[in-house]
Amino acid sequence: MIEDVYEPISKYRDEFREKFARLAREKFKELTEESGVDVSANRRLAAAVKSREAKASSSRGRKTLFGVLTSLAFIAGVIAAAAAFAAPDGRGNRSA
Repeated sequence: MIEDVYEPISKYRDEFREKFARLAREKFKELTEESGVDVSANRRLAAAVKSREAKASSSRGRKTLFGVLTSLAFIAGVIAAAAAFAAPDGRGNRSA
């Protein structure tokens, strides 16, 4: 047992890594069987959810870009309208 303390990396690499991986696979298999989950159906559902999330994310990006461009166009229109109403007619007078 004392040797384990002095050589933890080699002990892990030589013995514990494979043992842990094997025990983890066995436990997950056991839990899957107990739960009654259809693994292939679950994988298909997860793939469908990821696909829809990707589409939703893309849609949100386009919606945000459209909102920013619309806001900029509105601000430019307000500035243009203000400049048109406030601009002198070239002689220092406002056009009537």
